[in-house]
Amino acid sequence: MNIRSIVSLLFITLALMASASCVSSGRKQDKNTYDPRFFLEHAHQDSQRQEYRAVLPVSRSEIELLPFPAFDQEDLQKVDVVALPMGKALAFRFKPEASRHLMSTSATATGRRLVLALGNRFLGARRFEGALTDGVFILFVELPDEELEPIARSINASIAKH
Repeated sequence: MNIRSIVSLLFITLALMASASCVSSGRKQDKNTYDPRFFLEHAHQDSQRQEYRAVLPVSRSEIELLPFPAFDQEDLQKVDVVALPMGKALAFRFKPEASRHLMSTSATATGRRLVLALGNRFLGARRFEGALTDGVFILFVELPDEELEPIARSINASIAKH
């Protein structure tokens, strides 16, 4: 390896470490509020990489994630509970600029999953099957249906404050 390769590798390592510290030192959580964040599944699986792994509570699915959220509460306009043939789900409506980013991300990350974290808990994942063009991300979460309305109300109240 030449010196230029070593310096590049060192820079990349330091950048990843800095981004990791930003994720882990996120905003302080209130007990009764949720801080929704959406993480994109890592494109390249590595069994040695465990620091950014989501484990869903019911299915026990393990998903390796990029170390930073793709979207967060600041990107949301509103959250609704929707009744679908398979059950109830959360419908996250994104702000216009975030909708464009969601469309781009879903188009380029087809086959990968977007994982929802509420507070410090990973609660659901949805695989992108193509571009989401309407700015709405519908997600079945691994929680009882009766918990969805209070979660949606809490997130909407938090969105309204900002």
